[in-house]
Amino acid sequence: MIARGEIQTLAQWKPDGYPIVSLYLDVGRAVFREQEFDERADALICHARSELARQCLDGHAMERARYDLDEVARFLHNDFKRDQSRGLALFASSKRGLWRAFRLMETVKDRLVVAPRPYIRPIVSHLEQDPHCAAVMLDRETAHFYVFDQGEIAGEEIWTDDVLHKVWPGGWYGLSDRRGGQHFTEPVHQHLIHVAAMLDMHVRWKGVRHVIVGGTPGVVAEFRRTLSRRVRECLVPGSIPEALHGPPTKEYVLKHATELLQKAENEANDALMQAVLDEAGRHRYGVVGLETTLRALYHGAVQTLVVERDLTAPGFICRHCGRLFVAAVACPACSATDAVPSHDIIEDAVDMALADGGEVVFVHSTREWALRGTCVGGLLRFLIDVPDETVLAETARKETVFH
Repeated sequence: MIARGEIQTLAQWKPDGYPIVSLYLDVGRAVFREQEFDERADALICHARSELARQCLDGHAMERARYDLDEVARFLHNDFKRDQSRGLALFASSKRGLWRAFRLMETVKDRLVVAPRPYIRPIVSHLEQDPHCAAVMLDRETAHFYVFDQGEIAGEEIWTDDVLHKVWPGGWYGLSDRRGGQHFTEPVHQHLIHVAAMLDMHVRWKGVRHVIVGGTPGVVAEFRRTLSRRVRECLVPGSIPEALHGPPTKEYVLKHATELLQKAENEANDALMQAVLDEAGRHRYGVVGLETTLRALYHGAVQTLVVERDLTAPGFICRHCGRLFVAAVACPACSATDAVPSHDIIEDAVDMALADGGEVVFVHSTREWALRGTCVGGLLRFLIDVPDETVLAETARKETVFH
């Protein structure tokens, strides 16, 4: 399991002249044939070596970067052992004492980047889709509790109570809406309270942020009434229906839980993007547009950075103050004219947001965002004076252009 703190630590690495190797590799069953795996790894490393020759590094930094690529190659050919994981993320810099490998349960696109900072955007997107979720499937005596990690069921517990059979029969869950009503005995009610208390403990102390419930509508409705406010705030809309033939399998629970989570994520992202537009429209706690968002990031004001998935854009990084900006002009913050080109200013913005303790959410663009002609925005921690995007563009044209 990848801890978010580890990714935030990677985001805080500062350039020091020695590049960091960042590798992402698809190792799923469909692509993992040993010969093909070696060929893909060799092709990535060969391309990285040719790209490295074009970078303006001093002799020692170039030597260390080549050594790191050789170490990555040795690891992939000799030490890497395939398991149930589907993706691999690896970060290496011998000069800076960095060697960190993460096994991922989701596939990733093959990519190898040698850059001044770790390339973390794919793994941030991966974590953003891993919502620390749990599900509970109920009957009148037993609760099957499942914990999800990186798209898979990572653990299962069975919580049981000694409940007298005084509930009308009907289905595996013991309560049927089709039998003319329900009669919940006190032991059944106590069982639901017990399960609710266990859920509250997992939410409070074990980092569960999303809870899915399942069973017949009668059981689920009664169970929801017993939940604490803390757990109710984590509930995913909807429920997993009861299995028609016996207890639900893990595959059944995973399938329905994934569908509910995807629907909830899409709705939450749509609401988030609308909130950004609303706050920006009122000139309050929201910004939209790339240059405006980069300005807010420079001031440390962005709490939630919202980025269209797979977006990339070139830009510049000021050598003196670290300001990110798009146009080839003098630094908007300190007026310096010797900025460093960036092949992907979006990646740099993600790093800056995480380093400041913010959140990054990757979304698919909506019609409202498309009409605004934007693909980046954010919610702010505090109010700042943010000029309109057109004002910033006009200012950029009047500044001194780099030569």
